[in-house]
Amino acid sequence: MSGVADRVFDDKYALIDEDTGDPLVNTEYAIKRANGRVEFGTTDEKGHTHLMAAVVHAESIEIYS
Repeated sequence: MSGVADRVFDDKYALIDEDTGDPLVNTEYAIKRANGRVEFGTTDEKGHTHLMAAVVHAESIEIYS
């Protein structure tokens, strides 16, 4: 039987220009994870970040671009 303890959380995010609503393509970003670790990357052709590593518990993050 599968339960909440079996869930794994992973995700990627789309960075969007606040003024135009367009995706932020080829934009450098930093993601600060709940444990303080910072991951760096560049958005893809659709403005997406990398797929973040899976964690067992949901976490709050901060994204800087």
